[in-house]
Amino acid sequence: AVREQILSIADLFTRLDADIKDVLGLWGELHIIGGSQNLGKAVQAWSSSHNAKYDFITDEFGLEVKSTLKPLRTHRFSLEQLRPNWDIRVFVASILLVETSGGATVGELMDHIYEALGDPEKRRRFLRLCMRKGGADIYGSQLRLRLLPNDASVLLFDGSRLPVPSIQADDPMTNVRFDLNLTALQPLDQDIRGHVLSFRA
Repeated sequence: AVREQILSIADLFTRLDADIKDVLGLWGELHIIGGSQNLGKAVQAWSSSHNAKYDFITDEFGLEVKSTLKPLRTHRFSLEQLRPNWDIRVFVASILLVETSGGATVGELMDHIYEALGDPEKRRRFLRLCMRKGGADIYGSQLRLRLLPNDASVLLFDGSRLPVPSIQADDPMTNVRFDLNLTALQPLDQDIRGHVLSFRA
């Protein structure tokens, strides 16, 4: 039934530029949703656009999820993401993934969350967001991923403490994007990480 609904709305969101980055990004976001203690609130906070500034927005914070298969936590950010011009606390969840036959495909993560949601309207909204973010051929991806086998695979950072390029207020530069290696930076402690990623509040 899930696959039939996916195919029925695929034409609405077909994208020619879907690539492995879409799958990696969606996998990481689905992992955050699936691991939350309030599944409905996590899905409700999930951004509706593939190009949204943050992957999740709540009344308390914005959360950007970055996933990588590389051995280093190097992710690309926009300056506006980490230094927003409005009053919001920003967190960054960095996820290290490995490709393995024992991992899960993005389609399998979707099925698990879909079944757990229960409510038909929440299910429909969830599937449409998956299509927008992962492309029309989500179930066609056979990439099997899993977290590194230790608790350090998912780390949470305070966006305001991450270093950014120095840009003056009167500089004419806009849309500044940069790669940031988080490997040696200090993540937030387990209590804060648990509070943010649980979506309990």
